Amino acid sequence: MGRLALLLVLVAACGGAAPAGPPLPASGVVLLALHDGSFRGSRALGSDPLAVAVSADGRSAFVSDNVGGVVEAVSVPDLRPLWQRNVGGRPGPLLVTAQGTLLVSLFAAAEVIELATADGSVLAHHAACQGPGQIVVTRRGVMTACASHGFGAAWSGMTMWRADASGALLRGEERIPLPPHMHPFWLEPDGAGGVLVAAEGDQEDRDPGGVFAVSAQGDVKQLLPARDPDQVALVAGRLLVAAHGEHAVLTATPAGSLTGRWAAGSSPVALAGDLPLGLLVVVTNARE
Repeated sequence: MGRLALLLVLVAACGGAAPAGPPLPASGVVLLALHDGSFRGSRALGSDPLAVAVSADGRSAFVSDNVGGVVEAVSVPDLRPLWQRNVGGRPGPLLVTAQGTLLVSLFAAAEVIELATADGSVLAHHAACQGPGQIVVTRRGVMTACASHGFGAAWSGMTMWRADASGALLRGEERIPLPPHMHPFWLEPDGAGGVLVAAEGDQEDRDPGGVFAVSAQGDVKQLLPARDPDQVALVAGRLLVAAHGEHAVLTATPAGSLTGRWAAGSSPVALAGDLPLGLLVVVTNARE
């Protein structure tokens, strides 16, 4: 077997990592194919991008720039700028509503603003706690996590779940502890009344963290170890983790078997599935 043929065989046998692409932006947006993580495009964006959401038709992505105080929309898949709105207030988590509007959590303004996805115009203001984090929409209206307890929140099993950064989840009045040295950051409904949890270690950039599944019955199971996991999501049957400290998007089965490391060498902080276009939208931020 010739040297080139042998090299091709070895590369094919390695698996796991997505096909290589151009250099990834230190801070910006990266598009990956949902079926294999291959590179589909990128754009440098903002000074401190923190969160991302995708429109229902998959044709627009919205990114909050925390320090810059702006929310920006880009087209998908060509990543052409659509609009930019200066909102101030340290914008963070985003949520596209069932009505097609965009909710923006303003950490320093104690409110959630509602924007039109077409042009970024402000439609409404929703009062929130001091230091609002993740956004949840329930029959009672717009609700958020609060920095006094933790950043993460989710509505699952007809119940509000909140992160307690000291090392537990709060389901209503019930406290569900995580293993020692694990501090929940991001929560995601699991579709079965429980939640998925991205948890940081004692020192997020140094100590091991992990991804956990907490069932509707309150059982806690670690799915993956991960350093500084900023977001977890279940998209198209894959568990996807924006693992900032691992410098990759970790991919796994829903049961937690690691299957790949996408966008290796990047600094992912947020992600959103774009099912209509078969893409994963990833936000990177090397300064976070």
